[in-house]
Amino acid sequence: MVTPKLRLIGGVWSITALLNKRISAQFQSLKSAELSVHHHSRDTGVRLSSATFTLVSLLVVVFDLFVFTPWVKKWRDNAARIQEVFDTNLFELEWNEIVVGKKPEYELAYEKAKKYGLDAERIVNLKEWYPTVIDKVTSIFGVFFCQRVNIYWDTRMRLRYSLAVRMILVLIELGVMGYGIYTKKDMF
Repeated sequence: MVTPKLRLIGGVWSITALLNKRISAQFQSLKSAELSVHHHSRDTGVRLSSATFTLVSLLVVVFDLFVFTPWVKKWRDNAARIQEVFDTNLFELEWNEIVVGKKPEYELAYEKAKKYGLDAERIVNLKEWYPTVIDKVTSIFGVFFCQRVNIYWDTRMRLRYSLAVRMILVLIELGVMGYGIYTKKDMF
């Protein structure tokens, strides 16, 4: 007797096999169309730009793996540990070296704060970070309220960052498409 679960797996398997056949057929037709276009087109020096593009892409990947990623990880780890110092002090918790690692030196936080800037205007903005209604509630509710404000701010920053990344990617895509249309204008 075929169970519904087995029937579902068989159906998914059939759909997957059908999609694989269709994709294979599309790929073969694209490959044959590419060969016929390549056979009839003139040599425009695309090989040199392809090799250059490949080399630049390889250098970007190597830079990302060995320079940029470790640098970002170091910054992120330091920021998380500085934030953990703040949170453990706020909630009156003990430092958990197994989970978080070594407690950062206070000089690290001071150095980062100094880079941010210690002028009077920025210090006032940091001191007035939370709404004044916090003064009117008990300590534990104040902490929860502050955490809520922090989560809201973090969400807003992540949404802005996400939007900026998407806009940059769209601009890059439009630039590449524009360049492709400009260099291949004789195709139209």
